[in-house]
Amino acid sequence: MNVRLVGGEMLLWSDGPERPGCGAVRELLCRVLPEDGRTLLLGPHPAELVAWLLARPGEVCVLLRSLPDAELLAARHPGLAVHCGRLDGLAGTEPFDAVLALDGFGRLHSAESEPRTWRESLAEVAGLVAPGGILAMATPNDLGIHRFVEAEPADRARTDADWFPPGFDATHPPGHRALLAELTAAGLAPECCYAGFPTAEAPRVLLAVDELESADPVPDAVAVPSCARGFDGRAVLADPTDLARRAFRHGLAGHLAPLWVTVARRGNPAAWQPPAGIVDDGVCAPLPSAVHELVREGDGGWVRRVVQPAPPPPPGPLRRVPGGAAGPVPRGRVLEEVMLDGCVRDDTAAVGAAVTALAAWLDAHAIGGRLPGRLAFATADNVVWDGERLDLVDGGWALDGPVPSRAVLLRALRRFAARLLGTGHHHPWPWHTDPDRLVEALAALGGHTVQPGEPELALSLDARIREATGGGEPPAGEAPPVYRDLLAVRNGLADRLAEAQARIDRLEAALTSRERSLHATREKLEAAREKLEAAREKRRPARAEPRPPGVEARSARGKPRPAGAEPRSARAEPRSARGESRPAGAEPRSARRPGPGRRPPGAGILRRALRFLRRRGGEPAMGRRDGDAASGRRRGGTVAGRRDGDAASGRRDGQARQSTQSRS
Repeated sequence: MNVRLVGGEMLLWSDGPERPGCGAVRELLCRVLPEDGRTLLLGPHPAELVAWLLARPGEVCVLLRSLPDAELLAARHPGLAVHCGRLDGLAGTEPFDAVLALDGFGRLHSAESEPRTWRESLAEVAGLVAPGGILAMATPNDLGIHRFVEAEPADRARTDADWFPPGFDATHPPGHRALLAELTAAGLAPECCYAGFPTAEAPRVLLAVDELESADPVPDAVAVPSCARGFDGRAVLADPTDLARRAFRHGLAGHLAPLWVTVARRGNPAAWQPPAGIVDDGVCAPLPSAVHELVREGDGGWVRRVVQPAPPPPPGPLRRVPGGAAGPVPRGRVLEEVMLDGCVRDDTAAVGAAVTALAAWLDAHAIGGRLPGRLAFATADNVVWDGERLDLVDGGWALDGPVPSRAVLLRALRRFAARLLGTGHHHPWPWHTDPDRLVEALAALGGHTVQPGEPELALSLDARIREATGGGEPPAGEAPPVYRDLLAVRNGLADRLAEAQARIDRLEAALTSRERSLHATREKLEAAREKLEAAREKRRPARAEPRPPGVEARSARGKPRPAGAEPRSARAEPRSARGESRPAGAEPRSARRPGPGRRPPGAGILRRALRFLRRRGGEPAMGRRDGDAASGRRRGGTVAGRRDGDAASGRRDGQARQSTQSRS
């Protein structure tokens, strides 16, 4: 086996898994590596980079500290010379024409070697470079953008491979200028320095720091792909896309880059022109990527050139557009930022103008209501607008076949609505607005009406794109979960809760006022009842008739009814049946009857009061029961009064007959 042990090898250790591809770095190496010579790889590197180096002429060697990793790599590439052990084990080795340390210095030292600072590691690595040879190395930035957006501290996610916590090495360069000074002090002449984005583990975009520090800012069409999908599946504190875009706009991208990739030479620098930028558009992970070169023109504009065309993708719904990303880089602001700016300032006119421009641009490219497949990716975060015209940020992808223009427009609006509501930004619509209603409002601002069935077409198109791209989408993919957005949503919910509590307080105050009014009405009703009862009691003894003298009830005498006696009902015939007439001046019977035989005075007042309470809807159950009981008592009193009246009438008729018989 082609594995050479140099001492300090780690027998039961592995630095896997392998990190993702390196299309942008490989393009840079194509420009700086010698045509023939000895190349040394320090530390673990992507498998495709190792295979690409082996396909070039010359000798390739690798140094790994893990014995299992060394044996696996040697078995995969029999012609590769693999050294296993610590870095100082190569001290007596013949210098190399090219030394590549694109994984940094963190995984070069063995557990059996003494701890090394970054400066000491650089000195050992620089000693392996032959005169005229080059050193290509990657240096992580302790104060990069990733430090501002990561939710967990850097030392929180430490694994067994992280022996030393980051940020505590005083010799680590604090910036790219300090890095170039360290290379010069080590006897190397820096040739170029690039800022790597979006992460230090997988840089897909390399931008020359000299261009980033120039007077002209980098356009958004370059900044957006630089921070695309760097934090998928990871919780972050802030939106990395927005933060990186602001860093580019303020000229701080070179200082806040997650990684610096430098090329230095032992001896005089070579006469070659480094590109302004190199971009690997591998956003859709399952599909092959293409590499573009960025060149700044004399007028300050940027131009994209395809330097590594992507191989044909496998058959499927997604395809590459030949030369779709080549050409001048469009200028202007990202349309999503323009619309968000209008929402934050409650400027619905600005939002409507952006929606109108997007709809008009799509209609201009539509034929029979259908758009070409490349415009299926025309979303607010993939379109730049300079106030007059719109362009795609990344036009290298297309769906196979045309798509409905209305579905593309509604999908773009729904994507913006979901991001607006999910990030908790202020907007001029009610707090309870959901994405569907917000899409209708945005379409109305642009003069469009959402017809039935159109939202389903937009959702179907979105599902089709997700399936074709494996969850990613040029250029930015799905926004990662942002902790600051969560706090903003929490604050929004707190505001809604405060509004609901204020509404509850107002309703409780109104209910308390009505209860007080009801209580006052109930007291008035009770007072009316008491007055009514007092009036009844006062009228009842005054209207009661005394019995004739000497006449007593039979029940009072205790004498039984004689046998064969005629029933009282038969004896007590009506006056009209007996042929008698009412004496002149006699009082009517209704007037002689006591109160229960007639409607008592004040009953109308009581009835109106009860009807008022029922209309108000505030009569309690107890009050209704009291009213029902009072009504029952009145009905019972009326019936009893009628019975008493009939009995009194019968007694009067009997007394009248006895008086007639005695006179006769």
